[in-house]
Amino acid sequence: MTTPATTADARTRARHTRTFWIVSIICVVIVIAAFSFIDAKAVHEWAQKVPGWLVFALMALTPVIGAPVSILFVIGGARFGTVGGLIASALAIAINLLLTYWMTKFVLRRPIAAFFSNTKYKIPQVPKGESISISLLTALVPGLPYVAKNYLLVLAGSPFGSISGFFSRRTFSARPLRFCSGA
Repeated sequence: MTTPATTADARTRARHTRTFWIVSIICVVIVIAAFSFIDAKAVHEWAQKVPGWLVFALMALTPVIGAPVSILFVIGGARFGTVGGLIASALAIAINLLLTYWMTKFVLRRPIAAFFSNTKYKIPQVPKGESISISLLTALVPGLPYVAKNYLLVLAGSPFGSISGFFSRRTFSARPLRFCSGA
């Protein structure tokens, strides 16, 4: 027997499904239109004309304020080539992580803690011994922007070595491998 509530739920689900497909189709059309207007060769030529120090500075510094890293790293790859772009990206990430960690730990933590002390919410804390696995999962799970992940990990108490990964001696040990394999 169908009740009015189940009928309403079915209509709501159908409306949400329809909205999802309409939005998805619109997004696909926008992406196709954008790529049809973007000339990759012109972008590459433009990137070659930009001073290397400026590209690197943008790659390292602007993600701190929320600039999308993917676009910056594509420009870095176009400017420095494949190997040079990968090296520049790795160095830019290291600088960005250092800046993000320093800003959160020494500049932003106190005002954010004061804000949350006036609410019913608390800043989550990473359990002791779980910072590497939490940092790895945070990096791998889509959703939050890169800069938000970096700030939130520091606010939650993750040490710099577990956030950066390549600065930690423990990161190169067998522990992350055991975590990834489920052991």
